[in-house]
This record gives sequence, C-alpha cells and structure tokens, in this order.
Amino acid sequence: MMVPWRKFFLLGLLLLAACTPAAVETQTPAPLPTPTDDGYPPPAKTATLAPPRVELSQAISRRQVQASIIGGGSEAILITFEPDRADTITVYVEAGTIFQPQNEGPAPMVARQAAEMTLRPGEDNATNALAVPAVSLDMKKAVPAPTDPYELGSGTLEIDLRRLLSYSGLSQQPFRVQQFAAWVITNNPRQRDMQEISPGGAATPEELDQVRSLLRSAGVSPTKYRAFQ
Repeated sequence: MMVPWRKFFLLGLLLLAACTPAAVETQTPAPLPTPTDDGYPPPAKTATLAPPRVELSQAISRRQVQASIIGGGSEAILITFEPDRADTITVYVEAGTIFQPQNEGPAPMVARQAAEMTLRPGEDNATNALAVPAVSLDMKKAVPAPTDPYELGSGTLEIDLRRLLSYSGLSQQPFRVQQFAAWVITNNPRQRDMQEISPGGAATPEELDQVRSLLRSAGVSPTKYRAFQ
C-alpha cells in the first residue's frame, strides 16, 4: 500500500510536467547593413549596362557621330570624332570597310582588321584617334599621309579579297605579307613587278612563299594570279 505523501508527490510531478511549456525554436535575426560614414546604409549595387555598339557608316548616317577620316601611313587609317556627346556609344569598323581618298594621289584603303572605340560624354575624343589597321588597294598609288582626307567608300570587294580579309589567320602574318597578298589580288602583278613595290622595298622570295601559303589558307588559289604562274 502506497504511503499517501508519496502519492501526492508523484501526482505533483505529473502536474508540473504537464504545465511546463515546450521549447520554442528561435531564429537568429539577419545582420543589419553596415552603415556608411553618414549613418545611412550603403546603396544597393546595380548592374552596369554595356553601351550600344553601332557600325561606323550607320553611326554617321544616323548622325550619332561626326567623324574625320585621314591617312595613317601605309598600315592604318585614322578616325577622330567630335568631342561633344550626350550619351555613351561604341563605334566599330568591320574588316573589309573601304576608305576612299578625297584627293587624287593616295591609294584607296581597306580595313584588314576590325576596330572599335567607345565614346563617352565629357571626353575629348578628338585627341584619341581610332587607328584602323588597313592595306592599300592599289600598288600604283601613293602611301596615305595624315594630310590626306578620306571618306567611307562604296562598292563590293571581289570575292578573293573578301576571303583574304575574313581569314582568321591574316592578322598573324607580317604586315608586308598581308599587303603583298592584297596587291596580288587587286593589281595582279607579275613577279618582276613585285620587285618594285613598297612598303619597305621589293618582295623577297621568302615573302612570296608566305604570300602563296597565306592565299591558300584563306581559300584563294594562288595560280589564278600572274605572280605565281
């Protein structure tokens, strides 16, 4: 027989257990933003959008830019832009773009590589010319000088020249090899004519071998042209 005080003791324990609240899971609050020196939280970061890219002829026709084009020697055409701008824009030139001289004497030129320049408000873009790598289209014409004004040309390049200019390995060749390859297509000279052309003097036998290899790699048959017949 259970002693009465033990009975009350057990009953009390049961009542205490029933009345004790269950443990509640708590969550750690997220840390507050670190305040800046002025006591306010730092501003949220926003994604930076790339400026629009516009091809040079389109940018000029749409009056998005005003450009001055001049000769840059045997290897390039130089383009400067008016400094006043209200927005940021990236102007690009595609390989194969033709540049026509405004005066008699200098050679017409064609871009041998793509080039681009980002124009921003407040920057003096006139002091930062875009140098477009180029080759001459006529071996009988003079090397362009900075005093020679140019403009965008029109017309369609012949297919072999387009193949050469679109070949990804063209830029890896020395400039003289690139120029001789272009002249082989545009002027179709004989080998003895190649001994009299510039830049830098006559084409060497080694350079002619490089030209032949370059044309083949670009999908152009060298034997179509008198220099390799």
